[in-house]
Amino acid sequence: MTKNTNIASSNGGRVHISEEVVARIAYIAAKEVDGVVDILKSLPAYVTDIIRKKGSKSGISVKGLEDGTLQLDICISVRYGSVIPHICARIQENCITSVKEMTGLNISAVNVHIASVVFDE
Repeated sequence: MTKNTNIASSNGGRVHISEEVVARIAYIAAKEVDGVVDILKSLPAYVTDIIRKKGSKSGISVKGLEDGTLQLDICISVRYGSVIPHICARIQENCITSVKEMTGLNISAVNVHIASVVFDE
């Protein structure tokens, strides 16, 4: 079962957004950054998904923190010649902005892991 994040409640009911939805929004936001070749699954995320028999394909893990915010972990491959700190800053900015605008949820951290460099042929 996918974890849900409670984002609003009123007399009319509650609104829940699954972590998969948040991950998908972040995936699209990260892929928009120039220099990002692909979003990859990190080895720990891959192993966790096998153990839990979870079918996450986004390559982004979402963790709810005790303060009500979310933490994202994104594993990417970058194009050779790209400025990695610049790419990471843009990914963090895009993910935080996109998730906030679409869901109202606050992201406290976006951890970007560089898994590989892709050389153009």
